Amino acid sequence: IYRLIQAAKSNSQITVINNGAGIRDYIHIDDVVWSYEQILTLREVHVLNIASGQGVSTRALIEYMQGRDILL
Repeated sequence: IYRLIQAAKSNSQITVINNGAGIRDYIHIDDVVWSYEQILTLREVHVLNIASGQGVSTRALIEYMQGRDILL
């Protein structure tokens, strides 16, 4: 997301790998911080996955930005 925003701000091109088909699970930093706060109060946490549970492709992010007149 950072690279997409920087490309839009600087009016530069980006390299999209695999036609943007790669899917990532993005999460907001506030949600990560909340998760860490919860971990500090729990005991015996053996495995913990912090994620949004919603995968988004790079192509979908680009199309979302372009639909709002953000040029990439």
